[in-house]
Formats: sequence, C-alpha cells, structure tokens
Amino acid sequence: MNITVRNEYRVEAELTADELKIYGITYEQFDYKNIETRRVLWSLLDEIRRLYGISLSLSGKLLIEVIKESEEKYRICFSSLPPHGNDLKSVKQLIKSENTPVVAEFCCFEDVLSAALNTECYDSCSLFEKNGKYRLIFYVPSKEKTELLGKICEFAELPENPSLEKARCEEMWKCIITEDAVKKLISAFSKS
Repeated sequence: MNITVRNEYRVEAELTADELKIYGITYEQFDYKNIETRRVLWSLLDEIRRLYGISLSLSGKLLIEVIKESEEKYRICFSSLPPHGNDLKSVKQLIKSENTPVVAEFCCFEDVLSAALNTECYDSCSLFEKNGKYRLIFYVPSKEKTELLGKICEFAELPENPSLEKARCEEMWKCIITEDAVKKLISAFSKS
C-alpha cells in the first residue's frame, strides 16, 4: 500500500488487487451500507493514523472516493469535510468511479507492433481486431496517461469517447489478447 498525505484533511491510499484481497474486499463490493466496507475503511484509517499521525474519523463528515485506476490498481481517497454552520451531524459519502481507459486504433498490425515496442511495459492492456483494424485498450493510472498518449499518438488514432469505444470494442470486435497484450507482443516479435 502506498499512502500519500495531501494535507491534514486529505489522504490517499493506493492498493493493488492483491492488497484488497488481503482486506477481504473487491472494488465491486465497496458500499458504505456494507459492514465489511466500513471494516476495511476503519482498518485503512487506523494504518494511516499509525504511520502518519493523521487522524480522520468515520464518525465525522467524510468524503470517501474509491477509484479503479486499472484492473490491478485502486485508489481510496479520504477527504475530511468542514462543518457548515451549526450542522455538526455525521455525514459520510462514498463515491466509486473507474478510470477511463486509453483506446488506440491502428490501421495495420505493423503500427500495433511499433506502438508496443515504443510503449513497452503496460500490464493492463488488451488487443482487439475487426476488419483488418486493431485496437489496444490500456488501463493505466491517471498520472501515466499523458506519457502513454505521447508514446502512441504517432502510431494510432485516439477515439474521442474511450469508455464508449471500449464498450463497442468488447461487444463487436474480436479479442486477440485479453491481458498483458503489449508484453506478449514484445515477447513474440522483438528481435533477440
């Protein structure tokens, strides 16, 4: 787990899918009404308090954001909300969201290979094909998107609405490589 203290009111914890399993929860199960979700959140806040001395409480006003950065990385953000007027009742809000994927469309397989060799290792990536065109769908944390886009834009077109195009791709395109597509392409086609 990687913890980032933004200030005394906001703390972020980055966890892997395996770390979430250790806590006994999946992204899909996060729901503040669920007692297991509250147990996990209390455990995370206890760890943050123990390591950094930042004391955020689930008994006060707290915004909790659970973000699916990729299939393997999740970010949980705790933001203590200031009281407004004399209204000091306890309020919790848990928001879940998924990071928008990067969808890259290629006119030929050679461009896919060139992009794969240029981008190198992105673990969460799938390859699709339809009518001689190819798409790589990357699931990367927000902070890595700009770098990835810079590396692949010379080889591919980037559709405007990646979430919609991902859904279309999964429904109407043939999936050639379901995971670790870039690593598998590099392994299969790079010169030794």
